[in-house]
Amino acid sequence: MIENPVEFGVMTLFAYHVEEDLGEIVVATTGIGTMLGDTAIVVHPDDEIYKHLHGNMQSIHLMEERFL
Repeated sequence: MIENPVEFGVMTLFAYHVEEDLGEIVVATTGIGTMLGDTAIVVHPDDEIYKHLHGNMQSIHLMEERFL
């Protein structure tokens, strides 16, 4: 019997809120701790879904004064 099982590959979703009420960018990751070190969000320049986000700022939930 395993007393303390270890989970591998647990997917976590979180969202960066885009300034000027342009919505949010949802990120899926297995390493949620990397969020604190994020310095940029990149979207494909030809992807019509995200084209309206080019050149905008996103804030990190935990640190509202920090922008990406």
